Amino acid sequence: MANVISDETIEYVGILAKLALSDAEKEQAKKDMGNMLDYIDKLNELDTTGIEPMSHVFPVQNVFREDIVTNKDESEKTLRNAPGQKDNMFMVPRTLEKSEKSSSRGFALGAQSQELLSYALAKSSSKGFAPRGTKPRTAKLCAGKK
Repeated sequence: MANVISDETIEYVGILAKLALSDAEKEQAKKDMGNMLDYIDKLNELDTTGIEPMSHVFPVQNVFREDIVTNKDESEKTLRNAPGQKDNMFMVPRTLEKSEKSSSRGFALGAQSQELLSYALAKSSSKGFAPRGTKPRTAKLCAGKK
């Protein structure tokens, strides 16, 4: 055993690995590390001239394929399922409505969104969901007064 590991090295490795080692574990770790370094020294004795270094035991090749578009534009087929369409886009019911009496961003909740919010708040209020220290809010408080 030519490689001798110091107590300081074992302490340092223990700190890096965040391990609390007992004295017996430290002695065993010193012995194990010494054996590992001896094995590496034995491997260094081998003649490796003419042998290319490798990063993997098996030959590894790039398995990526060329990025070629294989599907065609099927927007017309997709738009057939839309509730409405305009300029090759989906048309859906409005959820925000422009309002002068709304928040600073100039939008208020649409009727459908208010109904959904009222339903969700009613469900959560009936189950007792509310921020700690507050009473469950009613839909009017959250959805804005109309």
